[in-house]
Amino acid sequence: MMTLILILTLVSSSNTEKNEDGKMNEPEVKAVVQTLFDAMRSADSARLHTLFTDNAQLKTVQTSPRVMLREESVEAFIRAVGAPRKEVWDERIFDVEVKIDGELAMVWAKYEFYVDTSFSHCGVNLFQLLKQNGEWKIFSVTDTRRKSPCERRTDAQK
Repeated sequence: MMTLILILTLVSSSNTEKNEDGKMNEPEVKAVVQTLFDAMRSADSARLHTLFTDNAQLKTVQTSPRVMLREESVEAFIRAVGAPRKEVWDERIFDVEVKIDGELAMVWAKYEFYVDTSFSHCGVNLFQLLKQNGEWKIFSVTDTRRKSPCERRTDAQK
């Protein structure tokens, strides 16, 4: 009986440590995603470049003329963000969910995208991150994009 109690205690404390570890890392993971959006707003390609792993992938779920994944290179995305332009690209996220297991993290967030103050489109972002050398890096971003229907949030994070 004592052995069973000891085993249950060890299993319970092991799960608690994992949950606490995930919760402790959650602000770090969210900060990487927020830094990406801050870099987009300020057209800071150098800052943006530091957030991705070397082999990172960007994908969009395309729905017309048929459903498929369209891939964009991270380098092309970084160049586009850093290209001189007058307008601000402002992506605002909300209903953010973070899941972490050790060195793997996932962020699922609804978003609204604005060019300056004009609404452009909405969707969902799925970020996958890997903790390398003590830093969280994005290795995959997949998003959906649509003009409507959009769950518009005026209090979306900036």
